[in-house]
Amino acid sequence: MRRLLLLCGLIFSLHNTPSSSVETNTLSRGRALAGLERLVSDNGKFALGFFQPGNDSSNKTVNSYLGIWFHKVPKLTPVWSANGDNPISSPAASPELMISSDGNLIILAQGTIIWSTKANITASGTVAVLLGNGNLVLRSSSNSSDIFWQSFNYPTDTLLSGAKFGHSKVTGLSNHIVSRKNLINQAPGVYSNVLGLDGTMRVSWRSSEEYWSSGKWNGRFFDLIPEMSGPTICNYTFVSNDREVYFSYTLLDESTIFQVMLDVSGQWKVRVWETDDWVTFLYEPKSQCDVYAVCGAFAVCSNNANPLCYCMKGFSVRSSKDWELGDMTGGCIRNTPLDCHGSDKDGTGMTDKFYSMTSVELPLNGIGIHNVTSAKACAQVCLDNCTCTAYSYGQQSGCSIWNDELINVATVDHGETLYLRLAAKEVQSSKRNKHKMIAVVSVGVAIVGLMFLLVIWGKRKWSRQAIDYDEGVTGIGIIAFRYVDMKRATKNFSELLGRGGFGSVFKGWLNGSIAIAVKRLNGVRQGEKQFRAELSSIGIIQHINLVKLIGFCCEGDTRLLVYEHMPNGSLDSHLFQSHGKILDWTIRYQIALGIARGLAYLHHGCRDCIMHCDVKPQNILLDTSFIPKIADFGMAKFLGREFSRVVTTTRGTIGYLAPEWISGTAITSKVDVYSYGMVLLEIVSGKMNYTEYSASHEDQEDYFPVQVGHKLPHGDILSLVDADLHGDVDMEEVERVCKVACWCIQDSEFDRPTMVEVVQFLEGICETEMPPVPSLLFLSENCLSSLPNTLSVPGSAAIDTITPGQALVSSNKLISSNGKFALGFFHAGSKSNNTLNWYLGIWYNKVPNLTQVWVANGDSPLTNLTTSELTISDNGNLVILNQATKSIVWSTKANTTTKNTVAILLNSGNLILRDSANSSEVLWQSFDYPTDTFLPGAKLGWDKGFSINSTKDWELDDRTDGCMRNIPLDCVSNKSTVSSTDKFYSIPCVRLPHNAYNIEAATSAGNSKTVCLSNCSCTAYSWGNGGCLVWYDELLNVKQQQCNDVTDPSGGTLFLRLSAKEEQSHKSSARRIMMATSLAVSFAILFSLALALMIWWNKRKMYSFTLNKSQGVSGIVPFRYTDLQHATKNFSEKLGEGGFGSVYKGFLRDSTTIAVKRLDGASQGEKQFRAEVSSIGNIQHINLVKLLGKEELT
Repeated sequence: MRRLLLLCGLIFSLHNTPSSSVETNTLSRGRALAGLERLVSDNGKFALGFFQPGNDSSNKTVNSYLGIWFHKVPKLTPVWSANGDNPISSPAASPELMISSDGNLIILAQGTIIWSTKANITASGTVAVLLGNGNLVLRSSSNSSDIFWQSFNYPTDTLLSGAKFGHSKVTGLSNHIVSRKNLINQAPGVYSNVLGLDGTMRVSWRSSEEYWSSGKWNGRFFDLIPEMSGPTICNYTFVSNDREVYFSYTLLDESTIFQVMLDVSGQWKVRVWETDDWVTFLYEPKSQCDVYAVCGAFAVCSNNANPLCYCMKGFSVRSSKDWELGDMTGGCIRNTPLDCHGSDKDGTGMTDKFYSMTSVELPLNGIGIHNVTSAKACAQVCLDNCTCTAYSYGQQSGCSIWNDELINVATVDHGETLYLRLAAKEVQSSKRNKHKMIAVVSVGVAIVGLMFLLVIWGKRKWSRQAIDYDEGVTGIGIIAFRYVDMKRATKNFSELLGRGGFGSVFKGWLNGSIAIAVKRLNGVRQGEKQFRAELSSIGIIQHINLVKLIGFCCEGDTRLLVYEHMPNGSLDSHLFQSHGKILDWTIRYQIALGIARGLAYLHHGCRDCIMHCDVKPQNILLDTSFIPKIADFGMAKFLGREFSRVVTTTRGTIGYLAPEWISGTAITSKVDVYSYGMVLLEIVSGKMNYTEYSASHEDQEDYFPVQVGHKLPHGDILSLVDADLHGDVDMEEVERVCKVACWCIQDSEFDRPTMVEVVQFLEGICETEMPPVPSLLFLSENCLSSLPNTLSVPGSAAIDTITPGQALVSSNKLISSNGKFALGFFHAGSKSNNTLNWYLGIWYNKVPNLTQVWVANGDSPLTNLTTSELTISDNGNLVILNQATKSIVWSTKANTTTKNTVAILLNSGNLILRDSANSSEVLWQSFDYPTDTFLPGAKLGWDKGFSINSTKDWELDDRTDGCMRNIPLDCVSNKSTVSSTDKFYSIPCVRLPHNAYNIEAATSAGNSKTVCLSNCSCTAYSWGNGGCLVWYDELLNVKQQQCNDVTDPSGGTLFLRLSAKEEQSHKSSARRIMMATSLAVSFAILFSLALALMIWWNKRKMYSFTLNKSQGVSGIVPFRYTDLQHATKNFSEKLGEGGFGSVYKGFLRDSTTIAVKRLDGASQGEKQFRAEVSSIGNIQHINLVKLLGKEELT
């Protein structure tokens, strides 16, 4: 509650910022600036005056500062303060800013000078002027160029546009940035940023411990800030000469509200004001925990926790007030003093103990202790030293101890273990709690232990049945390897061949002579998914142009796939990388033909059509003879014959994705054909299609597929070939490849050839006609270069905004200021079937393949774009208007109170409609009406204690009726008294509703609650230092905001009135959830035990598969003789008889009809048995009989 009252107090205090001003930018002698008066820069961007950022709840004081802030930002954001280390705390002080008799600018309070410019004044008269860039200057009243003092020479935590950040070699003056103490205290903090004489920015703690540097200036940007090299809204200047070294920037658009600052938490941040909040797009260091001492002593930093810091065991926060205000550098203090010499002060006979902290990054300044060979000895070294607070011991690192404070401890994956020294009492209390927990779960542990032993026993039995490599490659298929064998084969995964999206590949050797490539998959969930996909595809097929899967390993969370090793690496290393071998045209043509044959086999040769879904040069491996092998089947998908389906998850790589993935139409094997066509173009050109396209959106001529579309019809073939080949190519083959490639990348899948036809074309069996230019390339060539890609607006209006009188038509689009999102009209479907529909939507602007995240008129598509436009209607709503019929196709349907509205596409991808005169008045936003995508910053849910008023309307995107109360309030009123048992539910960090009533008589939170309960119409209240606010009847325009943001004047905690039954029902629900969870866990343990017993009972079938599973796993099934006896009714129905045995008809449990051949003769039967298993058991083809399984009774 103390934290709550403090935040409410801070937020309320923002209402005390100046609300009236003297509209001038100049202060002359004889005039004083006091109270709510302010200076405003001539462009209206900055204001100077006295402000109160908040109050100190510990002593009930409110400090006043003289400072400069952004005038047009509703959240008070100081960029400079004069008296940060000397605030004015007395309410009766009545400070004034004036020019003294000696010409200096001073703050005078009760006759005392609080602050002064202390400049060497040589003029008879001076004036103070607040410039348009936020610089406060003191200059001669008669000569504007004669400046005696300026705030730019004394920055606080912000570097403004035009200010110099650096060092004067003449005067020795250093303009450096210092963080604030906390969110309300403007005093200098512990972090500073200085530009050194070598031209490197360095951020440090207390000017001693450097924890981040920018790198040197390379002529365009600082080496370690590559973000500066991209598109920007600034011009940068760096000067280094005999007189000075400095860095500065200027805004391309001075109206942009932009801030470069050193945050309270020690991060260097660059942010811009967007409509109603600050958006940070650069911060250094990237990880908050990399800031030195950000959590102070004896605290742990965790980037995944909120708050960021927490105290170590046995310690408590030193200053809760500072932590609430964002300053955690004070750290934590010990709860119980150490008993250094074992004096037994507490009579327990216990000395200090150690508490282990696992997976942490060890503190700095550890002291290495030599000649210590065990953890026990290392602990004793620490106990013998009264100043020792922790130790760490490792077999490789040895013994290290730390004296006094522990700083910069952070949680990390795969970190080390720190042993924290604590009083014996602290460790003993922890042990007692652990004993209770052990007593509760002991039965469960015993059951799990039993299950573990059964699994180990089963694994041992399975490992005894494993076959060696030589038998596996000629026998039943792929091999199940043990993890220890793979570690040995790869020398503990020491030789890395490459990394991919799903894992890393290492080189190894089987039996010391057979080279293999071992892929280790990352992540239990994603790795398991790819593991099963590869086993179910490449694990059951063989082809000369498909990489061979030798075996796999599946132990615990480990997933390994073992392939034959390809010594010449991947195709992309030869096409795109400078160190790769240049492939001549004969090899390239052989590669193109081999890839086509491999895909043709996957699509048409296998029993089930297998889509690879990720055909690209990186997934084409080359053997010693440069024969191509298609690899990486982690995204592969099985499809039945003559079957297509809509796949919900997009599979593949940008630059190779077929249009079907984006449009949501049915997916067939033609998506692989499209990807193959893009690979063909890269084989011809030696250039990466996607990189060339994405690197230059403005020059579409650089996109190689466009060049092919240009030059192929005109016979200009040689210019398309890789320059490294120097024209040494077969022109007929080049033309053939280019034609096939263009056929493969046609927009409609029906216009693309099959891979069998592609093979015939490349082999010269069939002739190819000249293909039409795909429309996507036509758009790239013509439309994208000739049509404007952003909304043309008059004056200085931004391209992310629509104002009344403007319209978004045709190919126009809005682009968010960070360039990430675009809004406009897009189409789905194809012209071939006359189903070209147009939609208004938002998509990722920088992704070449259209990926929409929101659609306005999904249920009302447009069929004629030439007559449609997006505009703001007469009532202020955003509408899609059909100009031909003057009808509205779609509308925001907001309850607008003004006709002066604007629509803005924010950096978050949120399209908002707001009042043009009040940026905080958001009337409608797309985040409230999501379609199929949940963007960062959006919310899913509704208010506690309420339910949707009309589900039907919400489904139709009409949510204006809001929600209704689940349980009516319990409030009875008569003439004299009001009785109620209602309770209140707190909703923190929200923008409070409109139309609040201020109750001046209420002086505390308790009084506010009583006031609300005493009125049956009261539905909520809020309490702050400014007093009590209550609301009656409906609550409208409640909006979630960022917590801990004390600079938001409209935010706070809302206490929502609910029926006591409603509040009780939520508690009961929590108890029910807990009971249900306990029952579920108990049931899971019992089920696991039953499953383990079942596995034990059927131990001989432990690693067999059913028929349906065997079709999607690794090969044939080892059946038991008794199972086949049962399936064939004791071999009763004979189908035929041959030279080696008889064939019988049978049925499996899933009703699959099978034919079982029983071989005769021990010697001859064994020979044929192995011959069939090693041949037909190892291959698949649609025209070969399928071997389901075998039985070999030993």
